[in-house]
Amino acid sequence: MKASLLHLLELPEPPPCPVVSRTIHQRDAFAYESISKGPKDYQVNYLLEGRMDCELGHRKVQMLPGDLVICFPGRPYRITRETHVAIAKYHCHFSFGDLKPIAVAAPHEWASLALRMDAQVNALARTLCVPDIISVRDRHSAESILSSMFQEQRDAHPGSALAARTRLLLLLQQVSRQAIEELASEKRTEKPSRSHLQVARALDFIEGQIAKPISLHDLAQHLRLNPEHLSRIFRSRTGKSVGEYILRRKMNFAKELLIASGKSVKEVSASVGFRDPLYFSRQFRKSEGLSPTEFLLNNGL
Repeated sequence: MKASLLHLLELPEPPPCPVVSRTIHQRDAFAYESISKGPKDYQVNYLLEGRMDCELGHRKVQMLPGDLVICFPGRPYRITRETHVAIAKYHCHFSFGDLKPIAVAAPHEWASLALRMDAQVNALARTLCVPDIISVRDRHSAESILSSMFQEQRDAHPGSALAARTRLLLLLQQVSRQAIEELASEKRTEKPSRSHLQVARALDFIEGQIAKPISLHDLAQHLRLNPEHLSRIFRSRTGKSVGEYILRRKMNFAKELLIASGKSVKEVSASVGFRDPLYFSRQFRKSEGLSPTEFLLNNGL
């Protein structure tokens, strides 16, 4: 079952821990209708055995073993089963405090760009991309996580609440990554929008030219676009200006080289398209809060 809806949960720094109110292991549950309690309550249903009919708003799907449904705060849903069909499932309630999910308008196009972008540049590294329903690819991992959450809730050992929160974040991250990959690779009958294709080409060009100086003018000239138009659609799709994205991408690449390549600061500066090592060092400090030399020392190099 493919994800069709996607909501973003951009976690601040440091990220808040989700609060897991309860995890239930249900068997042969009867038909029921529910709505998330209050504006902060999320619900996860993961089917282990049997089959169930699920209504999410106007969407009706049949859940099979390995399917996971996430109900967002305030959104009604209904799950039913035939009386002669044995079922088993996990049901979990959790909240993220005041964090509000953001619906993605064009999830397939967004996912395609997300795989091209440097996640560290625009907070994607701290963002959960949560689908409404998905057939979990790694069922063993999902079932192990939910089983551990259920057992920790029953045993109530010291630190069990913290363990449950950590396991839930891991499950949501795995589901998030799978949803992005599936949405990005799924073949669509409708053509991608022109702005999506233009920004995708811009991201590919930046990645291919990361070792050279790149400006908005260079990018617009390569794509044969008006710089103002390119700047507008790039920011709307990535959340960053062209200049901001290029600089942060270069700085992230520079950090990788400083740690892994054994190159000097001067050599790394040239490898990310800076002719002047001093200017590179100033930009690095401005971006990272410390100089390249201090960064090396902090990483034991």
